[in-house]
Amino acid sequence: MTVRPRWLVFWGIVWTAAYAWTYVVTVQRLGGVPAAWYVAALVVAGLALLVALFNWSWRPALIAGTALLAFCTVIAIASLGWFLLPAVIFAGFPIGMKRPGAVGQDQGHDDEPDHRPAEPPSAG
Repeated sequence: MTVRPRWLVFWGIVWTAAYAWTYVVTVQRLGGVPAAWYVAALVVAGLALLVALFNWSWRPALIAGTALLAFCTVIAIASLGWFLLPAVIFAGFPIGMKRPGAVGQDQGHDDEPDHRPAEPPSAG
């Protein structure tokens, strides 16, 4: 069974959004005010993953989004940060894969040689 990198990135986005909502609700119910910079960092990380999902300069966006999610995880490790770890894994795993296919495109490998026979020259 092969894992499609796009689905991993998609679930990383979903997990990040769910975590951000959980963070805001939890902090508010505890009587605090959510840190705006932290929520903004989560939004930027989610947007970077969204850019990677649609194959617009996917590898730099995926690396940036994963690094920002990892930073947010480390910052909040004493409280809710552990719950962000699956998003880091979902987003980080496809970085080492060949190439996530764009929406509606085939996932061919660009580095594999073409084994089709050569066409004969045309007489004309």
